[in-house]
Amino acid sequence: MRFQNKKCILHRKKEDVRLCNHSRAFFCDDGGFSTVGMVLAMLITLALLFSTAQVYKIYSISADIQNISDVAALAAENQVASFYTTAQACDAVILSMNITACVTGGLGIVCACTPVTQPISAKLLDASRQVISARQKFSKKAAEGLNTFQKILPFIAAAEGYAMAKANSSDISGYAGVALLVPQKGEEITINDGQALADVIDNAEDQADDIKEQAQKAEEASKRAKNSKHIAYMADCGNAPEYCMYERAKNVAGLDSASNPCPDSESAWTFSMALERSKAYYSFRLHHEKPDGDSVDAHADSQMRKRFYAFACEEIAKGYVHENNLNDTFEAYFPLLPRNTSEMRATTLYTDAIYPITQTDNAYIMHAWSGCPLAADNYCGNGSISDMEHGEFIQCPECKFTAASLGKVAAASTSIENGYEYNYRIVANQARVYQQARQEAKNATEEVKRPVKNLFEQFKEAFRSVCGQRIEVYPPGRYGAVSILVSTNQQNASSLIPNSFVAQTSPLSSRMALSAATLAPDEADDTNSALTTLFDRLSGGDLFGSKAPRIAIEIWSKSLQSWNKGEQAIDDTISSVASSLPLEDVCGLGKWALNTFRDTVENFGLEPVELSSYKAVTVNSSHVLSRDDSEFSQRIYQVKYTYQSMEGSGVGNPIASAIDTLNGKALEKTEDLSKPITVAHIEMFGEGGISIPVEVTLPPEVAEVSQSAINQAFDALRGATSSITEDRRWQ
Repeated sequence: MRFQNKKCILHRKKEDVRLCNHSRAFFCDDGGFSTVGMVLAMLITLALLFSTAQVYKIYSISADIQNISDVAALAAENQVASFYTTAQACDAVILSMNITACVTGGLGIVCACTPVTQPISAKLLDASRQVISARQKFSKKAAEGLNTFQKILPFIAAAEGYAMAKANSSDISGYAGVALLVPQKGEEITINDGQALADVIDNAEDQADDIKEQAQKAEEASKRAKNSKHIAYMADCGNAPEYCMYERAKNVAGLDSASNPCPDSESAWTFSMALERSKAYYSFRLHHEKPDGDSVDAHADSQMRKRFYAFACEEIAKGYVHENNLNDTFEAYFPLLPRNTSEMRATTLYTDAIYPITQTDNAYIMHAWSGCPLAADNYCGNGSISDMEHGEFIQCPECKFTAASLGKVAAASTSIENGYEYNYRIVANQARVYQQARQEAKNATEEVKRPVKNLFEQFKEAFRSVCGQRIEVYPPGRYGAVSILVSTNQQNASSLIPNSFVAQTSPLSSRMALSAATLAPDEADDTNSALTTLFDRLSGGDLFGSKAPRIAIEIWSKSLQSWNKGEQAIDDTISSVASSLPLEDVCGLGKWALNTFRDTVENFGLEPVELSSYKAVTVNSSHVLSRDDSEFSQRIYQVKYTYQSMEGSGVGNPIASAIDTLNGKALEKTEDLSKPITVAHIEMFGEGGISIPVEVTLPPEVAEVSQSAINQAFDALRGATSSITEDRRWQ
């Protein structure tokens, strides 16, 4: 501030006041102002400045209580979020135990179906029973622990409100208050005991011995069938290029590949290939048979071979192979060809009357064929070899025909490995062995599949009933938390910013704040889920002890790692564990049982554990109070919005009346809160197994707050409300 005219001078001489060069008092003619005006402006400015500062300080102090009340409500509701997380953890543990019991028991049944894994079966079924027992104990303890936990939640909430008020008190402002949960009481928690799964394991153990016995029979019969097929395959074409039916048909008869196939592997070979090859072979030999020379003996031998080939064509045409892998049936008929004279006598070769008979000197001669040089004269009819052996015949001196002439045709090629008939007889014999073994295996297999299917169906129903009842909780504070704070000391406004410009002798009145918080879901994934830490602890390290079955440990470990996948978790666990089991049996029951078990699992309809974590957020208290019909909530709600008189104690002072209704609500019987609250213990695989507690660690300030301190906070609330009258509105 500066003067604009140096000639303007204020002269005072007693009561005589004169102005120099100006017609207006106190002002120069060029727009300046006097020293008095300056002083007054400065005084007014300073007064406004200090008044504004004091008002700001008063408002700031008044606003602080609301902020502290918000923090108290959030802290209280966060304990409810911890309860939900603990309940989720218990649900996940029980789910993992259900999955473990189901997979362990199911694989125990699967292992009973294969002889190699049968020793593991009993261990798995026993491990499943142990898991079910552990699950039953854990379920009981978890229900008790969660119910105990939710009973002390109101005290924890009140303690949080008190602790926040105490922590934010100072010499300038002191606060007292509590946080109350809405509603104040939770619903009783019950958990299914899983007895249905135990009943299935009982049934499985009762039937295990019969299943194992029939599985053993099925496996032995299947091995015989497999071995017989291998022998037949080698005799037909597997020995190529060494002697076998394929090699003989190719090199002796010269059959082409269409009539004489040779598959690359045994799995591609069938008995029908051998039968069709034989039909083609004997047909070719019949139509292409020629004498080895011009002698009568050569022609006679050729005629015997033709007769044998013709008989072979007729007989093998009667053969068949009917195989259906869909219904596991096999029927085959490979007619056996005679390999000597004795066997020839049992065929039509012996009884067919096709050989010419001549008579000379009252004697009869039977000839090998009509082309015999001596068969043209004195012909008197045809006869059979049977006639020749039972009648009076003399041997033809030219063709020398006897019963042995025909009997020896197949004798050589049947007796040595380079003969077609030798290998054909092997295939024919093995076809009978294969058919019988297949039928025995099928009968035994059906005796296994029937009870196993029934047990898996029982598993499905039991698992649905057990897992269909998940842990559902309705704890105190499920709608939210309400915090009520008051100032505990009175202050003189002038002491906030000491000054001489603003005089305020009356103290600041008591202040009260109402805040509310509720839970909002926070989308979680595998990395940020509130349960991740717990299950990392459970699945990490050597926690199981040496007495736990290794495979059961692996199953539970997999279940813990995939608890958030629901039904997919079971299938993944089965796939992972089953890959280490030797289920590759000959009869195929191992794979069948595993696939059937997996198909059953797909129909369980299992839902994953609820992963969403919860966080507390501040909301308008009406959103919390309006959802609860308790006396406390309704009174506070009415106080806030209508400020009408309410019945009961405190008429004319509704705040005091509302506080009276909740006094003692938060004070439940509590234990030593300086230690973590153990909801339940996870105890698996008996003595020497695993024992891990599911705990809840409370904030350290809660352990420091006693019930007497909570009562003091309520007394402070009553004291603050005593100054409220009907004509003062609670803001």
